[in-house]
Amino acid sequence: MNHSNARHAAIMCGNAKFQAYLGVKDADEAAASLRRLCGVKSRRELDECPAAAKRFHELRKKFAYGGGA
Repeated sequence: MNHSNARHAAIMCGNAKFQAYLGVKDADEAAASLRRLCGVKSRRELDECPAAAKRFHELRKKFAYGGGA
């Protein structure tokens, strides 16, 4: 099943390991951090803006392979 980038972002923000990776305490803080790192005001923009989508994919790779946020 393919999820949108926005859906993946929401799932990741609810993940305790992702929250720890970002150095935040909950899903709301993770969402705010993700939006800041990706340069968007809404996770929806991850599906609408190719540059934001690219930044999100880079963040996902860093998280998956242990790079810094």
